[in-house]
Amino acid sequence: MPAGEMLRVGAYVTLHLLLLFAIAAVIFVRGAWRSSWKMLAMAASTYNCGNYGLPFALLAFPKHKEVVAAIVPVIIMIQMLLAFTMGVMLFEKEGAGMRRFALSLAKVPVLYAIAASILIRYLHVEDRLPAFISQPSSYLADGLIAIALMTVGVQIARCPVSRRIGPLLAICLFRFVASPLLTIVLVWILRIQSPVSGILIAMSVLPTAVNVYIIAAQYHRDQELASQAVFWTTLLSAFTVPLLLAMVR
Repeated sequence: MPAGEMLRVGAYVTLHLLLLFAIAAVIFVRGAWRSSWKMLAMAASTYNCGNYGLPFALLAFPKHKEVVAAIVPVIIMIQMLLAFTMGVMLFEKEGAGMRRFALSLAKVPVLYAIAASILIRYLHVEDRLPAFISQPSSYLADGLIAIALMTVGVQIARCPVSRRIGPLLAICLFRFVASPLLTIVLVWILRIQSPVSGILIAMSVLPTAVNVYIIAAQYHRDQELASQAVFWTTLLSAFTVPLLLAMVR
Protein backbone atom coordinates (compact mmCIF):
# COMPACT_ATOMS: atom_id res chain seq x y z
CA MET A 1 0.00 0.00 0.00
CA PRO A 2 1.12 3.60 -0.56
CA ALA A 3 2.92 5.15 2.38
CA GLY A 4 0.36 7.95 2.60
CA GLU A 5 -2.48 5.47 3.02
CA MET A 6 -0.59 3.58 5.69
CA LEU A 7 0.05 6.82 7.57
CA ARG A 8 -3.66 7.62 7.47
CA VAL A 9 -4.45 4.17 8.88
CA GLY A 10 -1.92 4.73 11.67
CA ALA A 11 -3.42 8.14 12.42
CA TYR A 12 -6.89 6.61 12.50
CA VAL A 13 -5.91 3.87 14.96
CA THR A 14 -4.18 6.32 17.29
CA LEU A 15 -6.99 8.90 17.24
CA HIS A 16 -9.70 6.26 17.56
CA LEU A 17 -8.18 4.69 20.67
CA LEU A 18 -7.20 7.93 22.39
CA LEU A 19 -10.52 9.69 21.71
CA LEU A 20 -12.58 6.73 22.89
CA PHE A 21 -10.40 6.44 25.98
CA ALA A 22 -10.73 10.17 26.75
CA ILE A 23 -14.52 10.16 26.33
CA ALA A 24 -14.90 7.02 28.45
CA ALA A 25 -12.56 8.39 31.13
CA VAL A 26 -14.57 11.62 31.43
CA ILE A 27 -17.80 9.65 31.78
CA PHE A 28 -16.60 6.94 34.14
CA VAL A 29 -14.46 9.10 36.43
CA ARG A 30 -17.55 11.12 37.42
CA GLY A 31 -19.98 8.22 37.68
CA ALA A 32 -20.81 5.53 40.20
CA TRP A 33 -17.97 3.35 38.89
CA ARG A 34 -15.19 5.92 39.31
CA SER A 35 -13.08 3.48 41.35
CA SER A 36 -12.79 1.32 38.21
CA TRP A 37 -12.62 4.09 35.61
CA LYS A 38 -9.13 3.21 34.37
CA MET A 39 -10.01 -0.37 33.50
CA LEU A 40 -13.42 0.63 32.11
CA ALA A 41 -11.89 3.28 29.84
CA MET A 42 -9.34 0.78 28.51
CA ALA A 43 -12.03 -1.86 27.95
CA ALA A 44 -14.16 0.67 26.07
CA SER A 45 -11.36 1.83 23.77
CA THR A 46 -9.17 -1.24 23.09
CA TYR A 47 -10.51 -3.99 20.86
CA ASN A 48 -9.34 -7.50 19.99
CA CYS A 49 -7.66 -6.77 16.66
CA GLY A 50 -5.28 -9.73 16.90
CA ASN A 51 -6.71 -13.09 17.98
CA TYR A 52 -10.17 -12.10 16.78
CA GLY A 53 -9.63 -9.24 14.33
CA LEU A 54 -7.07 -10.73 11.96
CA PRO A 55 -8.93 -14.03 11.33
CA PHE A 56 -12.18 -12.09 11.02
CA ALA A 57 -10.78 -9.63 8.46
CA LEU A 58 -9.13 -12.38 6.40
CA LEU A 59 -12.35 -14.41 6.25
CA ALA A 60 -14.71 -11.46 5.82
CA PHE A 61 -12.75 -9.79 3.00
CA PRO A 62 -11.33 -12.68 0.93
CA LYS A 63 -10.94 -10.48 -2.16
CA HIS A 64 -8.74 -8.02 -0.27
CA LYS A 65 -6.36 -10.29 1.65
CA GLU A 66 -3.36 -8.20 0.59
CA VAL A 67 -5.00 -5.07 2.00
CA VAL A 68 -5.89 -6.87 5.22
CA ALA A 69 -2.34 -8.19 5.51
CA ALA A 70 -1.05 -4.63 5.12
CA ILE A 71 -3.29 -2.71 7.53
CA VAL A 72 -4.18 -5.15 10.32
CA PRO A 73 -0.56 -5.57 11.54
CA VAL A 74 -0.37 -1.78 11.76
CA ILE A 75 -3.56 -1.75 13.84
CA ILE A 76 -2.25 -4.52 16.10
CA MET A 77 1.12 -2.84 16.58
CA ILE A 78 -0.27 0.60 17.47
CA GLN A 79 -3.04 -0.78 19.67
CA MET A 80 -0.69 -3.00 21.65
CA LEU A 81 1.90 -0.25 21.95
CA LEU A 82 -0.66 2.24 23.27
CA ALA A 83 -2.48 -0.29 25.46
CA PHE A 84 0.59 -1.58 27.27
CA THR A 85 2.28 1.79 27.72
CA MET A 86 -0.97 3.38 28.91
CA GLY A 87 -1.69 0.36 31.09
CA VAL A 88 1.66 0.60 32.84
CA MET A 89 1.23 4.36 33.24
CA LEU A 90 -2.30 4.07 34.65
CA PHE A 91 -1.91 1.11 36.97
CA GLU A 92 1.60 1.69 38.25
CA LYS A 93 1.44 3.03 41.80
CA GLU A 94 1.14 6.79 42.06
CA GLY A 95 4.34 8.57 42.90
CA ALA A 96 6.45 5.61 41.77
CA GLY A 97 8.66 7.87 39.67
CA MET A 98 10.08 7.66 36.18
CA ARG A 99 12.66 5.03 37.11
CA ARG A 100 10.04 2.52 38.20
CA PHE A 101 7.87 3.38 35.20
CA ALA A 102 10.83 2.73 32.87
CA LEU A 103 11.61 -0.57 34.60
CA SER A 104 7.98 -1.66 34.26
CA LEU A 105 8.02 -0.86 30.55
CA ALA A 106 11.26 -2.82 30.17
CA LYS A 107 9.41 -5.93 31.37
CA VAL A 108 6.76 -5.75 28.60
CA PRO A 109 7.76 -8.32 25.91
CA VAL A 110 5.49 -6.87 23.22
CA LEU A 111 7.67 -3.75 23.01
CA TYR A 112 10.68 -5.88 22.06
CA ALA A 113 8.61 -7.81 19.51
CA ILE A 114 7.50 -4.57 17.84
CA ALA A 115 11.04 -3.23 17.78
CA ALA A 116 12.37 -6.49 16.30
CA SER A 117 9.70 -6.57 13.59
CA ILE A 118 10.40 -2.97 12.56
CA LEU A 119 14.14 -3.67 12.45
CA ILE A 120 13.68 -6.79 10.31
CA ARG A 121 11.44 -4.93 7.87
CA TYR A 122 13.76 -1.93 7.74
CA LEU A 123 16.79 -4.11 6.95
CA HIS A 124 14.77 -6.19 4.42
CA VAL A 125 16.04 -9.47 5.82
CA GLU A 126 12.66 -11.23 6.20
CA ASP A 127 13.30 -13.18 2.98
CA ARG A 128 16.90 -13.99 3.90
CA LEU A 129 16.33 -15.60 7.28
CA PRO A 130 17.88 -19.05 7.77
CA ALA A 131 15.62 -22.04 7.14
CA PHE A 132 15.48 -23.05 10.83
CA ILE A 133 13.74 -19.70 11.50
CA SER A 134 11.75 -19.06 8.31
CA GLN A 135 10.26 -22.56 7.93
CA PRO A 136 8.81 -22.91 11.46
CA SER A 137 7.54 -19.32 11.19
CA SER A 138 5.75 -20.26 7.97
CA TYR A 139 4.08 -23.25 9.67
CA LEU A 140 2.94 -21.05 12.55
CA ALA A 141 1.54 -18.47 10.12
CA ASP A 142 -0.47 -21.15 8.30
CA GLY A 143 -2.08 -22.20 11.57
CA LEU A 144 -2.83 -18.66 12.73
CA ILE A 145 -6.62 -18.63 12.40
CA ALA A 146 -7.21 -21.91 14.21
CA ILE A 147 -4.73 -21.13 17.00
CA ALA A 148 -6.02 -17.57 17.45
CA LEU A 149 -9.68 -18.58 17.70
CA MET A 150 -8.90 -21.43 20.12
CA THR A 151 -6.91 -18.97 22.25
CA VAL A 152 -9.90 -16.65 22.46
CA GLY A 153 -12.13 -19.58 23.41
CA VAL A 154 -9.83 -20.70 26.21
CA GLN A 155 -9.58 -17.18 27.59
CA ILE A 156 -13.36 -16.70 27.54
CA ALA A 157 -13.97 -20.07 29.21
CA ARG A 158 -11.96 -18.91 32.24
CA CYS A 159 -14.16 -15.85 32.85
CA PRO A 160 -16.36 -16.01 35.98
CA VAL A 161 -20.00 -14.91 35.93
CA SER A 162 -20.58 -11.39 37.26
CA ARG A 163 -23.69 -9.45 38.29
CA ARG A 164 -22.23 -5.99 37.62
CA ILE A 165 -24.59 -5.25 34.76
CA GLY A 166 -24.22 -1.43 34.70
CA PRO A 167 -20.54 -1.06 33.79
CA LEU A 168 -20.69 -4.02 31.40
CA LEU A 169 -23.62 -2.44 29.57
CA ALA A 170 -21.69 0.83 29.34
CA ILE A 171 -18.67 -0.94 27.83
CA CYS A 172 -20.94 -2.68 25.29
CA LEU A 173 -22.41 0.69 24.27
CA PHE A 174 -18.93 2.04 23.70
CA ARG A 175 -17.76 -0.99 21.73
CA PHE A 176 -20.85 -1.48 19.58
CA VAL A 177 -22.25 2.04 19.19
CA ALA A 178 -19.69 4.76 19.98
CA SER A 179 -16.75 2.95 18.34
CA PRO A 180 -18.28 2.49 14.85
CA LEU A 181 -19.76 6.01 14.88
CA LEU A 182 -16.35 7.48 15.72
CA THR A 183 -14.75 5.31 13.03
CA ILE A 184 -17.11 6.61 10.37
CA VAL A 185 -16.27 10.20 11.34
CA LEU A 186 -12.50 9.59 11.39
CA VAL A 187 -12.53 7.69 8.09
CA TRP A 188 -14.33 10.65 6.50
CA ILE A 189 -12.02 13.25 8.05
CA LEU A 190 -8.86 11.35 7.08
CA ARG A 191 -10.25 10.57 3.60
CA ILE A 192 -9.55 6.86 3.84
CA GLN A 193 -10.87 5.16 0.71
CA SER A 194 -12.47 1.77 0.08
CA PRO A 195 -11.71 -1.08 0.69
CA VAL A 196 -9.60 0.12 3.64
CA SER A 197 -12.48 2.19 5.02
CA GLY A 198 -14.85 -0.79 4.93
CA ILE A 199 -12.36 -3.01 6.75
CA LEU A 200 -11.79 -0.39 9.46
CA ILE A 201 -15.52 0.16 9.98
CA ALA A 202 -16.22 -3.58 10.15
CA MET A 203 -13.44 -4.06 12.70
CA SER A 204 -14.64 -1.15 14.87
CA VAL A 205 -17.26 -3.34 16.59
CA LEU A 206 -14.84 -6.06 17.62
CA PRO A 207 -14.97 -7.04 21.32
CA THR A 208 -12.78 -5.77 24.13
CA ALA A 209 -9.15 -6.85 23.80
CA VAL A 210 -7.87 -9.68 25.98
CA ASN A 211 -4.88 -7.42 26.72
CA VAL A 212 -7.14 -5.41 29.03
CA TYR A 213 -7.61 -8.48 31.22
CA ILE A 214 -3.88 -9.27 31.06
CA ILE A 215 -3.00 -5.78 32.31
CA ALA A 216 -5.70 -5.86 35.00
CA ALA A 217 -4.48 -9.25 36.23
CA GLN A 218 -0.85 -8.10 36.21
CA TYR A 219 -1.67 -5.21 38.57
CA HIS A 220 -4.51 -6.99 40.46
CA ARG A 221 -7.01 -4.28 39.55
CA ASP A 222 -10.60 -5.20 38.61
CA GLN A 223 -9.62 -8.55 37.07
CA GLU A 224 -13.16 -9.93 37.32
CA LEU A 225 -14.72 -6.90 35.65
CA ALA A 226 -12.06 -6.95 32.92
CA SER A 227 -12.66 -10.65 32.21
CA GLN A 228 -16.41 -10.05 32.06
CA ALA A 229 -15.93 -7.20 29.61
CA VAL A 230 -13.98 -9.56 27.36
CA PHE A 231 -16.56 -12.34 27.78
CA TRP A 232 -19.76 -10.38 27.13
CA THR A 233 -18.45 -8.20 24.31
CA THR A 234 -17.06 -11.30 22.58
CA LEU A 235 -20.38 -13.11 23.01
CA LEU A 236 -22.46 -10.19 21.75
CA SER A 237 -20.09 -9.59 18.84
CA ALA A 238 -21.55 -12.74 17.27
CA PHE A 239 -24.59 -10.56 16.52
CA THR A 240 -23.12 -7.07 16.10
CA VAL A 241 -20.19 -7.97 13.83
CA PRO A 242 -22.26 -9.74 11.12
CA LEU A 243 -24.82 -6.91 11.21
CA LEU A 244 -22.25 -4.20 10.59
CA LEU A 245 -20.38 -6.34 8.09
CA ALA A 246 -23.59 -6.76 6.06
CA MET A 247 -24.06 -2.99 6.07
CA VAL A 248 -20.47 -2.32 5.00
CA ARG A 249 -20.45 -4.90 2.21
